[in-house]
Amino acid sequence: MSRIIVLAVAGYFAGIVAYALSDAPAYASDGYRLARYVIAPGMIALGLAACAFLLSRTARMYLALNAAAILGALFCFEAYMTWQLIQKSPGISQRVAGTSLAAERFVAGLPPAHTLKQLNRELGPNDPGEIMIGGVPGTDVYLCHKDGAEVAYTSDRYGFRNPDTVYDRPVDVLLLGDSFAEGICLPEGEHFAARLAAQGANVVNTGTRGAGPLFELAVLQRAGPALRPRITLFLVFGGNDWENLRASLSEPWLMAALDDAYLDQPLLPSPGRLQRAGDVIAGWHGADGASLRELLGRQRVVRNFFALTQTALTLGLHFPAAEQPIPEFEAALQRAQAATQAWGGSLVVAYLPPVDQFRGLMAFPGAHARLPGFVETAAGSIGAQYIDLSIHFRAHETPSALYARDSHLSALGAEVAASHILNVLAGSMSASLPLQAETGETQRP
Repeated sequence: MSRIIVLAVAGYFAGIVAYALSDAPAYASDGYRLARYVIAPGMIALGLAACAFLLSRTARMYLALNAAAILGALFCFEAYMTWQLIQKSPGISQRVAGTSLAAERFVAGLPPAHTLKQLNRELGPNDPGEIMIGGVPGTDVYLCHKDGAEVAYTSDRYGFRNPDTVYDRPVDVLLLGDSFAEGICLPEGEHFAARLAAQGANVVNTGTRGAGPLFELAVLQRAGPALRPRITLFLVFGGNDWENLRASLSEPWLMAALDDAYLDQPLLPSPGRLQRAGDVIAGWHGADGASLRELLGRQRVVRNFFALTQTALTLGLHFPAAEQPIPEFEAALQRAQAATQAWGGSLVVAYLPPVDQFRGLMAFPGAHARLPGFVETAAGSIGAQYIDLSIHFRAHETPSALYARDSHLSALGAEVAASHILNVLAGSMSASLPLQAETGETQRP
């Protein structure tokens, strides 16, 4: 029996090696991942297998007890950390607790568990002029519960998260991004776009959860010509934007943005489309959003549990799958650059790192440098200004404090990111804003 236990534990580590080698470009393509997912677990597996046959019966029994106890303890810790993760997720925690997602006043706004891309797929057909690039205008949008209170906002005339007054004067910054730009679980005045605006810039925030580069390009092509911003800030999130882009390549209505299909289209779709969108959203609320099983699947909870992902993150030993170049990203930036130049604006690309690289007892910055390198290369190829927030975040005394419990930016993180970006952009915006490049502060008249 002791031999079977030792071989079972060895088999677990051998399984890690087999999984890594089955997708070698992702998990065995550089020194960090080769050591983490192939060499280290492979040596453990080989060592345990050898001990299962070479040790005496008594020694093998002690080894079996210790190996099983250690692996069992790791899975117990993983279970605890997974439960903590579920409780932090605004789309999952309410279902686990059996509570309602939001009050009745939010039934017209996009639910936390759904995205505009899902809405457009549901509405179809996806004509470029009928795509919902924002939510339903003038609706209350629920984000989460925080400290016992609802965090929400009222969408502006185009369905974005802005005070409607931003359209009353020239636009300094058009912000493109996903949930980090939208400001998930951050109250009014504390999210990233609001922090930018607080320092003097007139910012139009078009960020929406699950957007991705091609959807953001479509938003720029629809909104940019009408708003004519001085600067278009293209926010790239290192956590899932690459995966998001890869998935978008199979969707013709998103790929159409690379052919400028969304240019010269109205900011708002037809009233009929808006009415249908409202009906779909109301149906989602009536069904209490996505099922728990669907939400857990999106988070890959089961797979990550058996991979001991949260445990590895706590130790600082989780390296995400190595991303591969996607030519369509550079093509998207080229189209974005062409669009902004049409009205005399400029494109700025900013990379926002995920919290995972700042968690854990050990730090391996080089293991997370591949994706920002791709983004920087693409931005440089078209002559766009590039800002890598991971460098600035890593220099902070407590990088993990820049993120909230749900892994989005905290209020402090939004402030730090906004201040740094405005410092970099001060020269570009000096014609319209008296920003101080040394401090990031704005001198108000």
